[in-house]
Amino acid sequence: MSALETYLKAAKESKGWMHVGAIRNARQYIKLTPRDDIRTAIRRITDPDLLRLLWEVGLNSDLQYIVLKQQEKIAKGEEKEG
Repeated sequence: MSALETYLKAAKESKGWMHVGAIRNARQYIKLTPRDDIRTAIRRITDPDLLRLLWEVGLNSDLQYIVLKQQEKIAKGEEKEG
């Protein structure tokens, strides 16, 4: 599990100010981490809830596109299983 996933999981499992703090931590992590590392971390996320939280964090258009592609990949995998 990447550091990004850890921050997002904390946001997923918290409410109120703790949730806001976890989102801010994820946002700061994204700002300080090289883009290639963030792209790789996003591509490794398999939990659709964590991908949804990335919209709350706020991403540039390049990272938004990667999140959308990862969501499509997960959705297609779920269709095959179902």
